[in-house]
Amino acid sequence: MERKKIAISCFIGGALFVVVALKCAPMFWWLAFPAGLAGGYLGYEFREVLRAIPVAWRKSCAWWSEEDEKVRKWSLGELDFFTVFFAIIVFLLFSGMTILAPWFIVPAPDWEFTLPCMIGSFLVVFSFFVAAFILAFPVLGVFFLFAFIGAKAGEKCFWFPFFWYGGEKDKDAERIRKKLELAGYHEEILTSKNFFRWLAKGVGLTILFFVWTAWKYLFIEIGLLLCFLRRFGWELFKLIHSEKRVLCAIDGTIGGTIAFFCFASASLTFPQQILVVFFGGLLGAVIGVLNYEIVSKRLLHLVPMTNNL
Repeated sequence: MERKKIAISCFIGGALFVVVALKCAPMFWWLAFPAGLAGGYLGYEFREVLRAIPVAWRKSCAWWSEEDEKVRKWSLGELDFFTVFFAIIVFLLFSGMTILAPWFIVPAPDWEFTLPCMIGSFLVVFSFFVAAFILAFPVLGVFFLFAFIGAKAGEKCFWFPFFWYGGEKDKDAERIRKKLELAGYHEEILTSKNFFRWLAKGVGLTILFFVWTAWKYLFIEIGLLLCFLRRFGWELFKLIHSEKRVLCAIDGTIGGTIAFFCFASASLTFPQQILVVFFGGLLGAVIGVLNYEIVSKRLLHLVPMTNNL
């Protein structure tokens, strides 16, 4: 049974080596080495590898959560990145409309003071002010959002009311108040002086967030992702590693290497390439079984002689 597992994994490693070598030849044939080693190493008891992947993933995700929580101190507290982005987009759209509107209101050079022209101009101006009035509410909301950023991220404080009174909403407000106080924030009165100070700080912190913090946070997250992949690979390696996997990785690659250099050429047809791939896998399987039976068992006594099945 063990010979069969080793033969299959070595066959996978040798065949995979030849496939990659043929596809990457002649410049990058050496890329077949990691492919052959990985094929032989992971091909041995592949079900065990599949069972170990979720375990290694959970351990790596636990580490990721701890490290990612430390990194968030560079962000704007609990502020959502897309909330800030949406607020800036709304503000820029309103500003752009304000700047471009006069181009549609200014009359043409041959414009005459006739009643239809005056009525049309009045309707354009009136429509513009109506649209500006309608858009004033989301812009006001953007200002309050910036003030909230300045208060929370800049001065670690908050204000009430949150635009509601009475009934269940009072209970919600009290719950939010206690949650913020437990998080280290203190309550301030929403005065005009405080509002404009928080607004200025919020705009500055938002600009700083996009100019510096967001990019820094992005690169830190990329670094964490690379560390996560490294840790996942290490956890998986600790769970599945064995001497037999190393034997299959090396012997399968040796078989594929011999087959590639002895039989591969640029003039091979597709059926001939398939034959070389099969021969590389077969040679790797033979070398792996001989290494296991002769060297590992009888010469080095790494495996008990009773495991002959």
